Amino acid sequence: MGLCQNVYRRGGVYWWRRRTKLERGAQSLYLHLSLKIRDPRHARVLALRVGVEADRLEQLGMLDAAKKTELLKLFVESQAENLERYARVDAHADADRGASAEPVEEKIRREKQFSIVYATIATRGPAAALSAGDELTLLHSGFSEHDVNEIKEKISHFRDMVPRLGPDGRIAETGAAGLLGPDNDIFRTVLAGLGVGANDETIDLVRSIWMRATATAYADTARRYPPLFEMSAMADPGLSHAANSPTLPPAPVSATLVPPASAPKTDVDYTISGQIAAMIKEKVGDNWKVTKRGDQDVSDSAETYMFLGKILVKMIGVDDVRVLARNHAVELRQLLKDLPTYYGKAPADWKLSFEEAIKLAKEQNKPIGRAGSTITKYLTCLQSFLRFLDDHEISVALNPDKIKSLKPKDKRKANAKRTAFTEDDYETLFADETWTAPEVAHDSTYWVPLFTRYGGGRLEEPCGILIEEVDFSSEVPSYTIQENWMRTIKSEARRVPVHSELLRLGFREYYEMVKQLGFKELFPDLRLRGTNTSIGSLLNKKFVPILDRALPEARENKKTQHSSRKTMNTELRDNKIDITVRCELLGHAQEGVNSSVYMDRARDPLKREAIETIANVTSHVPARPIRLNSLLLAATTGKKPQAKRRAPRLRK
Repeated sequence: MGLCQNVYRRGGVYWWRRRTKLERGAQSLYLHLSLKIRDPRHARVLALRVGVEADRLEQLGMLDAAKKTELLKLFVESQAENLERYARVDAHADADRGASAEPVEEKIRREKQFSIVYATIATRGPAAALSAGDELTLLHSGFSEHDVNEIKEKISHFRDMVPRLGPDGRIAETGAAGLLGPDNDIFRTVLAGLGVGANDETIDLVRSIWMRATATAYADTARRYPPLFEMSAMADPGLSHAANSPTLPPAPVSATLVPPASAPKTDVDYTISGQIAAMIKEKVGDNWKVTKRGDQDVSDSAETYMFLGKILVKMIGVDDVRVLARNHAVELRQLLKDLPTYYGKAPADWKLSFEEAIKLAKEQNKPIGRAGSTITKYLTCLQSFLRFLDDHEISVALNPDKIKSLKPKDKRKANAKRTAFTEDDYETLFADETWTAPEVAHDSTYWVPLFTRYGGGRLEEPCGILIEEVDFSSEVPSYTIQENWMRTIKSEARRVPVHSELLRLGFREYYEMVKQLGFKELFPDLRLRGTNTSIGSLLNKKFVPILDRALPEARENKKTQHSSRKTMNTELRDNKIDITVRCELLGHAQEGVNSSVYMDRARDPLKREAIETIANVTSHVPARPIRLNSLLLAATTGKKPQAKRRAPRLRK
């Protein structure tokens, strides 16, 4: 485990390691340097100096990477000699302080505990507590079990000493057990000086920011407990000449070979929201695919990063990339586990604190906590965002490579992650009134589950089929799954034959009717129900209640519409269908040169024969006359669909 950021021990000596750019425009690489020091306190100091020197070298364009690396090595040697020279003085100072003084190591240990305490109370409020995941993270970060127990006791004690907003919206002057930090009048004075209205909500927000800042200060023990000299001298030598404060002589390498670093850039936007917007602007179109939602061009990736930016700003309390640290990645992971699954979709969600949103979701019995795959997605996006900052020469303390260990790990075997439907499951599902009622609405809710059963497509693939992508003119009726303005796809474009059971249930008649009405989409009711939500989510809003009603234990057993792909592939394999045909039907990549290069695509008749081997699980579903969704009829006639009238209540 590393001693501190960028420092680790190899044998008896400490080493410095950092991802850096030594040439402009070059790819980032890891630079390893031996600090040639055994004392952990001196190693911390020298590591910070080496980091500052490396930043200065990055500003130079006239030296090649090898020369810059050699300069860093010389710099390390000179600084190590200086530290060894002052180590003897340091030992005498320790002796002069005497045995009665509290050891520095104990002070550092206690203040690091308070850093965790303040940060936890600031973000989680009166109910602040460490979860099992938090405890494990602390243990992995170098805290002992004794430290973790002390942190839990301190949180339990101090969380009741913070003034909180009451039910009436007024903030208390003290906490239930006293007061932690400045009183409210001091914060009112600060807000007035900034020209901000000092109401109860802003006072509560400022106290939260103060607690976060205090936590950061407590965590930065290296600046308060240097071996012998002021740490600020490394950043600005002019600030280090305090009275009776020994100073180090200037480094010979810096004085003779390295010109002073250029002034910090003043035209750089250091806000999280600004950098997220810059990343989206750079990536959308070339790297991120865009789909159509109503009249808007939307990128799903861009929306993911916008959510990430908003939740980071709200979580940290300040819109500044330079404050990002490892504890923020841990906090983000925990938040995604605790927050309601719908949080962030409505503008009103961002007006609630995290605690209020969680409490409200529990009261309304709404789902809480993102799935492991979703948490992994957001942590991966955070990694990409940090690398984007690094590529644009914006340094942050949070190392993207450290985030990998925070991602949830699915220990199940690959073939156990997808649960397949059985034939009995399908027969029970399609016995629902959605398909068997005397009058059924032939809309996306009716057709898409049939398409996933008899075509094996991913959820959004059948949802986004266009009228022009359906072909009834060829020998084999089929439809094409390809990228279009409604959605993107993961694989290459492919043709899928229309199963005979879809034709029996009236799919061709439905297609002709929708085409005659002038719609471009095969299932236009999805877009009529909403333009700001993905078509897959719109479909699931109606399908999931049907699934829960027909198969109550399906979702608990990880059965979703995506399970149809595993079911279909398994059936095709059992029916001796060649793997290349199966891959083409499901949209899977072909492996090996023989299949991917030296083989033409399977012809439609062969794919139709394969699809027709799938078991018919809808023979009990009657073929009803095609009846369009009321939204479609309203869109074509201009009349609003009539709401269902409720039966009158009987008076007692």
